Amino acid sequence: MIFQKIKRSIHEYVSSFLVKNHLNSAKSGHPLPGASSYKLIRAKKSPGWLLFISLSLLMLCNNAQSFLKAPKWLHLSHQEVTFWSQLSKDFGIECDQNNPNIQKQILWYQQHPKELCRALKSAEPFIYYVYEQTHRNNLPAELALIPILESHYNPAIGAKSGAAGLWQIMPGTATKFGLKMNSSYDGRKDVTASTKAALTYLTYLYHYFNKDWLLALAAYDAGEGKILSAARKHSRIFWELPLSRETREYVPKLLAIACIIRQPEEYQLSLPHVANQATVQEKTWKEANVINLSETARDLGIDNRTLRQLNPGIRQNTATVPRSLTLLVPQGTCAISTTPDEQVTCAKIEATEPLPSPTITSHKPIKYKIRKGDTLLSIAKKFNISAKDLKQINHLKNEKQLPVGHKISVSGCRKVR
Repeated sequence: MIFQKIKRSIHEYVSSFLVKNHLNSAKSGHPLPGASSYKLIRAKKSPGWLLFISLSLLMLCNNAQSFLKAPKWLHLSHQEVTFWSQLSKDFGIECDQNNPNIQKQILWYQQHPKELCRALKSAEPFIYYVYEQTHRNNLPAELALIPILESHYNPAIGAKSGAAGLWQIMPGTATKFGLKMNSSYDGRKDVTASTKAALTYLTYLYHYFNKDWLLALAAYDAGEGKILSAARKHSRIFWELPLSRETREYVPKLLAIACIIRQPEEYQLSLPHVANQATVQEKTWKEANVINLSETARDLGIDNRTLRQLNPGIRQNTATVPRSLTLLVPQGTCAISTTPDEQVTCAKIEATEPLPSPTITSHKPIKYKIRKGDTLLSIAKKFNISAKDLKQINHLKNEKQLPVGHKISVSGCRKVR
């Protein structure tokens, strides 16, 4: 085993040297150096044992040219397949990297490389899981970068505005897309449930804005009502819309990170190591309703603290949860003891495994039936949306146009931060 490793290292070393000299000699018109030339060139820099074994290996070849033609040598490459290179292969949002708005954000990251490294490294251990979900649903992999901007990939984080979780989902949006919330469980902080809801929401926005990802991303940040209103008044081109500074920078910042991940060498930046494989897996309880984390951790044979860190959506040790509950556990975890009633299923998704196409569900506009005493402000607060947008979307001039029993649309309004 040790000999094989040494032999492989020598092969890489010699192959790299010969390829380099072959290219140089081709340009200069001189023949490729033979074994004796090779010895003269490298003797001063190489250890004696390495030179001796290298020359011995070269003697097995008729000449250096036949050595270079060996497919096994040419297959060796210094370009390691990293998670970031794998992720960039699934990027699908068209953008001009020479756009001054994107270049401005790239320049900022070039001036603050530690911030970029910290932001990307913080994405573990969840970014690979989110990437798998985008791949499974045939969505552009750039969407897996959104939690970097929203929460630095911290699923336990909450904001003063009321947004929470990896995707910083507001309560109104959570309700709209089926996330459960109570005193002991918050679906917005549940990585599996919130990721499913966020990707469903982004798919909805993509189709809502006629398959324009830039407008969909802007709407995710500011609300579809605000973007739709701006598009109707001005332009359907994102870069031409008069938006808030936050939204104007949100989209190019995401695209800038994608550009850097795609070509880090071009921008003279290095990316932190992130495992190019799943480090967590799903475990589903089909009949959950109530769950005790301590007992669950014991049954799974894992540390209680680890289970809590991977599943911050469960806020108490004993929690009332959705009937079908999916938790994240360390990769390779299997239940030690379970009962037939628990119906536990373990899902493991490999990176090379073909994933099924998504089923896109159309979302009808949400209507609210006006009750006695309702005002635009009270309805807006109830759904965590803008009263101004609510008034504009429903073409209301004043609150007197709110007759009891009348239905108004509450979808398409921006979220209040």
